[in-house]
Amino acid sequence: FVPIVSAAGAATFALNRIEESFKNVEELGDASKTLGASVENMQAMRAEAVRNGTAIETMTSAIAKMTQKLGNSESAKAFKQLGLDPKQLRTKDSIAAFEEVSDAINKLPTAFDRAKAMQDIFGKGWIEIAEAVQGGSKAIEEAKKKIAAGGGTLTKEDTDAVDAANSAWRAMGTTIGNVWDRAAVKTARFRQQFAENVDAIASTIPRTMEL
Repeated sequence: FVPIVSAAGAATFALNRIEESFKNVEELGDASKTLGASVENMQAMRAEAVRNGTAIETMTSAIAKMTQKLGNSESAKAFKQLGLDPKQLRTKDSIAAFEEVSDAINKLPTAFDRAKAMQDIFGKGWIEIAEAVQGGSKAIEEAKKKIAAGGGTLTKEDTDAVDAANSAWRAMGTTIGNVWDRAAVKTARFRQQFAENVDAIASTIPRTMEL
């Protein structure tokens, strides 16, 4: 009995882990499309965020703010003060642009200057990604190498395949749900009659019976 329970537990764990991986890969692909970054770069960024204890949502939000400011003539001044060309950065993969911006910030002479630059570029939540900025391009490139060494590098084709599989799975769930809904409608009359018959029979039984 114990081996059976253990095997069932292991199978459940494996299935939950696979389901979680499907979700993670789909979210990675979605973030890649939203930010205009390659899946490989996004994967390395996520790994670095996990290492720093930073929520991936926080990182993607900060990078999204950075890319928005690159297209704003007033906000673009913050990049120029770092010696960077906003127009040139806009042509890059957003993670690659983040690396270049981070490296430029890290060259500033004082902690105050670096904090101000991060706030100007990433907004009020800059402190939550400060460690990732401090790691700069070196940390992200190292994360990329570690992932590749482990054979875990994903591509756009990989995330698209998982996205398609997840969409098909959800569609199947909807179809099955519709089948059960139709079955409920078909059996509704029978259910009503059964309940009414049981109620009728029950009403004929005396409430108290003498032995």
